[in-house]
Amino acid sequence: MCDMTTPYTPTQDDIDEAWPSSSRRFGYRPIRETVNITLELHPHWKTFVRMNAIPERFREAVRQLSLGSTCPGVDEKHDAFYTHDVYRWLRAIGVVAEFVEPTDS
Repeated sequence: MCDMTTPYTPTQDDIDEAWPSSSRRFGYRPIRETVNITLELHPHWKTFVRMNAIPERFREAVRQLSLGSTCPGVDEKHDAFYTHDVYRWLRAIGVVAEFVEPTDS
């Protein structure tokens, strides 16, 4: 059972161990934490995730595990990822992503 009161920050060793499961989609590590990630909507693309929507303590893991990702840049920022990829990369380090629709402000 994971302790949801203590935030988890992956180490470089955690990231290195995550490579096999992040690419082959099996052998995921036990769940350490669940995080909500707000999706971004685009009129001509499916929903996607921006790097800044990912909690900062997981960004380095996502950056390393996303090398070779094929998500097209939806604009000049080039910081967008497919939701299924973000889910897989985070799950590989023991984090479950729950995606939420953006709220109108």
